[in-house]
Amino acid sequence: MARPIVDITGNRYGKLVVLGISAKRTPENKPFWRVRCDCGVEKDVIGNNMKNGVTNSCGCDKREKAGAKEYYGSTFDDLTGRTYGLWLVLEFAGRRAKTAFWNCQCECGNVRVVNGQNLKRGYSFSCGCSQKKIAAETAFKHGMSHHPGYAAWSSMKNRCINDRDPDYKYYGAKGVKIWQPWLGSFDQFWQDMGPTWQKGLTLDRENPFGNYEPSNCRWVTWEVQRSNKRVNFGQLTWEDIESSLLDPDCGPVNQT
Repeated sequence: MARPIVDITGNRYGKLVVLGISAKRTPENKPFWRVRCDCGVEKDVIGNNMKNGVTNSCGCDKREKAGAKEYYGSTFDDLTGRTYGLWLVLEFAGRRAKTAFWNCQCECGNVRVVNGQNLKRGYSFSCGCSQKKIAAETAFKHGMSHHPGYAAWSSMKNRCINDRDPDYKYYGAKGVKIWQPWLGSFDQFWQDMGPTWQKGLTLDRENPFGNYEPSNCRWVTWEVQRSNKRVNFGQLTWEDIESSLLDPDCGPVNQT
């Protein structure tokens, strides 16, 4: 005669709290129990394994020791407590597809959800306050804040490092980077690109698959830039076709 099942609902075993009996059974017809781990993961566990101390978490304790956590079946590096630029990672915020997102607090106090890959790759290093500060300081120093060249430099940075910029998905999200000396200094950008600038020209990457750097940037007419698109180099994607209908690297700006 089968032994009666003892209800262990509500019991705690290590990091696991028993939510109730599961419909699953072992080949020996032993019941599984639905449990919730302290990290938030729910799973089915054999009751005897919990009672005997064989299972006392969803597995997160072992992964924490290895420097990783598992969320909803996918393993990601645990970024909690790390800093990236001005960001402090507060906690895991969820995931979309295979990408982990994190609640981050900027040094200025703003809290936002940030793509984990953008943090690790250096694409996102603040809520935007650092760019504003750099731009303000730079504009004060060189007095060119209303010059078309400054607008080209500012737009270049936004679409490459500001994930809130509408064109970010066509540049920063595709891996387009900015040469480090240009990233924080308009003076350096203008020192390299200013001598060849002419009124009416726009900033263009000669190789549309390359980065923003002295060896790959030039000033060209709007017509030349429109023809220098990824869609004209084969390997078309719908995103490339869509982006070709938008403004290229830097559209016409008001001349002053």
